[in-house]
Amino acid sequence: MHQMMLRTLAAAGLLALTACTGTMLKDSWLDPSVKGGQHFQKVAVAVLHKDEMVRRAAEDTMVAHITRSQAVPSYSLLSEADEKDSGQVIARLRLAGVDGIVVMRLLGVDQQSTWVTGSYPQSYYGFGGYWGAAGPAAHSPTYLQTDVIVQMEVNVYSLPDEKLVYAARTETFNPSNTKSLVREIAEAITGDLKKRGLIP
Repeated sequence: MHQMMLRTLAAAGLLALTACTGTMLKDSWLDPSVKGGQHFQKVAVAVLHKDEMVRRAAEDTMVAHITRSQAVPSYSLLSEADEKDSGQVIARLRLAGVDGIVVMRLLGVDQQSTWVTGSYPQSYYGFGGYWGAAGPAAHSPTYLQTDVIVQMEVNVYSLPDEKLVYAARTETFNPSNTKSLVREIAEAITGDLKKRGLIP
């Protein structure tokens, strides 16, 4: 009986875990030569995505989260022709006075499926209440819970020397839309940059 109860509680915990949404910072790196913070005057945000609408929405959302420097979306500076030539991209950004660039790229979208059992009772205070909750649960069907996991890469470059100063990888469970996905990533990255002393 005790073993069955433990399995029941474990299954309930798994359901809570797999059904959740949110972004986790999987790993990050900061150039050890960066001391006392990296101060950019003007930052461009580039989201590498084939869908123009997704790209624009993502860039606008990330720009809104950059408050310590002037920030602009790359779509406002680069034409489609420019984007095909990295030399032209760098020249255009420098001409616009950009000294830092945040580049976001989708690494992959995975699905994770888990069999989940039915509901479980919340209270054991009375036999009638317990039976009323536990009885139907014994007949609840199991179902397949499928989670969508989005992996993103975020790199920050110093444009004058084209040097990578920060890199991170995030994982987001069940994002509801592009805007909320980028907002959560921006918050995770900002928190990590503050912790590392890159931004105040």
